[in-house]
Amino acid sequence: MPHSVRPALAQRRRLWDRWFRVVAESNHLVALEQARADARERIGEGYANDLIDADDLDRRLDALEHAATRADIAALLDDLPRR
Repeated sequence: MPHSVRPALAQRRRLWDRWFRVVAESNHLVALEQARADARERIGEGYANDLIDADDLDRRLDALEHAATRADIAALLDDLPRR
């Protein structure tokens, strides 16, 4: 392979890697936002069914907005019934 082709292939590989990371991060953020939406609904149902009080509702919703992973979100729902 000529030397002039190698840098072009390396650059193409770097661009592909960057694109893949952006897409993977985008998919992660979409999944995280969907998990938040589902959790908001379950937390609201827990409050409506008197399983949690208003202070716990506020605490959980605040923690939900700051949750960085789906595991963080799941921890907020451990004591609430699944749908």
